[in-house]
Amino acid sequence: MVMMKRFSAVFLVLALTATLVVSRQLPAGATPEDEIEEALSAYESQLKPLVGAIGELQVVQSDRLEIRERVETASTALESARQRLAENRSRFAALAVHAYMDRGGRGVDADAGSQRGVALASSRLRSDEREVRSAQKGLDAALDEARSAENIENRAQSRVEAMEQKAAGPLTNLDQLLKQVAPTLPGAAFSAYRRASSTLKETDGGCDVPAALFAGIGRIMTNHGRTAESQLQIGGLSSNRLIGLVGAPTADVDGGRVDLSPISDLRVGPLQVLPAQWLEFSPDGAVESSPEWLYSSAVVAGRVLCSARSDLSTNEGIYRALNAFTKNASLTEAILGSSRQIAQTTDIRLGKIPLDPRVESALDYLETSAFNGESAEAARTALIAWSRLRLGTPYSQCLGADVRPQDPECPPGTNRFGEGFFDCSGYVSTAFAAIGIAIPTTTYAMLADGDFGRMRVGDEYNQETDLAGDVLLMDGHVVLSLGNGSIIHASGGQLTEEPLPAWVRNGILGVYRLFT
Repeated sequence: MVMMKRFSAVFLVLALTATLVVSRQLPAGATPEDEIEEALSAYESQLKPLVGAIGELQVVQSDRLEIRERVETASTALESARQRLAENRSRFAALAVHAYMDRGGRGVDADAGSQRGVALASSRLRSDEREVRSAQKGLDAALDEARSAENIENRAQSRVEAMEQKAAGPLTNLDQLLKQVAPTLPGAAFSAYRRASSTLKETDGGCDVPAALFAGIGRIMTNHGRTAESQLQIGGLSSNRLIGLVGAPTADVDGGRVDLSPISDLRVGPLQVLPAQWLEFSPDGAVESSPEWLYSSAVVAGRVLCSARSDLSTNEGIYRALNAFTKNASLTEAILGSSRQIAQTTDIRLGKIPLDPRVESALDYLETSAFNGESAEAARTALIAWSRLRLGTPYSQCLGADVRPQDPECPPGTNRFGEGFFDCSGYVSTAFAAIGIAIPTTTYAMLADGDFGRMRVGDEYNQETDLAGDVLLMDGHVVLSLGNGSIIHASGGQLTEEPLPAWVRNGILGVYRLFT
């Protein structure tokens, strides 16, 4: 069942229209990429009416919410009227008794004022009774509206479910085909990112954001809406509101309209956009407050990237743009790695991402030190002790301002292997070199190295099987596990020990165990 948010379906339907292709028979010898395009077309042909049905459901849900509020108001009014009636009945009874006793005691000389009080109380009582009847009619009418609205919503919900059933088969087929070439990318996200990239090109002039960059952001931020017990639904929205999963709270600018928090601002939605970013860049006439839609969230993220006025076809430009969006160098690095990985491993029209400039220049291996330990446990202990002694070492890739402007200056004689600085892979490779184990010195090389690949023990993090010293490798980031739900990694400006962040867990491609 679709969990609805407030939005206008018109914009989403129009955005879908431009990308839908009529299904056709594939020619003999069609490639897997051809099959994916055909499956995408079949899914999106069902997605268009599904989005329309969801739009209709949203309207009636909004109407029903207003009617519920009217029912509550009418119920409160009736209760107040009944309470006033009960109070005035008691007052009338007391006045009537007083007047009767007064008349009985003084006969014809009884105080006429008490009689007038009884008359006024009687008149007020009749007025209260009329108010109760009127309030009851108002509540009955509101309840009738509520029953009618419930029936209308049920019919609209049934239409959505019918449309979801029609789209489910094509989406399942698309998912299965994508698993062969891009196993971490669900079909609904693939469609949303491609459409968002196309929309930006058509509506924002020079805003050319490759869909692979959206795939990297979605993967690292929330695993494409599939984290924190949320699921990515058939229509392309997350089942739960994803709030504050990445980054620290910032000063409130939206009064809670976007992130439901009037105290501070928290990132929202599958791509974890900031409320200020959502308010500034959300599409006109589209979603009022629903960054849960993967497509809309990607459009906003793309506009933030383009607002940096950087050339996204260059390494420097894409770093600048991503930092404007993430405001976090480690997130930027992880997103770029994920984007590069999915753009370079398959040809499914996600666009191009600049190559990592370290791939050609990085050392294959570091010189190792002799280690006297005789057991894996001793090696783990030495590895973690060596790492903790270096907590706080500044983070930098030492690539120079031309390549990575946000890096601190790396003076002569310093490097990313602990001589003044660490980056993520520089730290991990140096730590293992310190105990006599040589491993590749970049995340790209780790993914590509066959010997290192044989150390892989899992595809994702599992705290029950996690051991201290395990290497958790992402696209563009790598960390050392402490075996207790915490990690050490070069992130946030320095070498840091902290509980495993959600963005790291989301992006893990493999768990590697170098000693057992």
